[in-house]
Amino acid sequence: MKYKYNLKSKSVYAFVFLFFVLSCCANAEDARINKISRAFLKANPKLSQKLANDYANYVTKTADKFKIDAFVVAALIIHESTVNYKAKSRGGDYGLMQVRYKVHAKVLKQKFGIKNASGLFDARKNILFGCEILADCYKRAKGNTQKAIIYYSAGNRKLSNKVLKTVSKIK
Repeated sequence: MKYKYNLKSKSVYAFVFLFFVLSCCANAEDARINKISRAFLKANPKLSQKLANDYANYVTKTADKFKIDAFVVAALIIHESTVNYKAKSRGGDYGLMQVRYKVHAKVLKQKFGIKNASGLFDARKNILFGCEILADCYKRAKGNTQKAIIYYSAGNRKLSNKVLKTVSKIK
């Protein structure tokens, strides 16, 4: 007996295939978030599990938006601020991704409504703007990750090497 392949059976197969693809994507996304969250907790044991998950979730979504590697963003956060949203450097870098307010003040005011440096302590805005800066660095570096990190960190090659090692550990 031959099986008749009709439109109804095609629809069922298409639905099953789509469900399988979407569930695989969701699992891959969850795995990325879990790996980043664990790395954040390891770097900053004072961080709550919920906050680590929130940061990891936002990092993956924002990195995807800018088409950059979420693991690179996470490693930058680990090395720049030890996953402390209130981190401030002597040089005037603020927040998780250590954004320099004086350099970016005009854009921060216009685009994000950040009127002073303490506005960079908002983790979401800091990650969003840090990823925007990093995406620009990737463009300048023609996609080369190490060069992009060097541009992001104003020439800090040691940081670039540390970030790349951390990316390997997180993955």
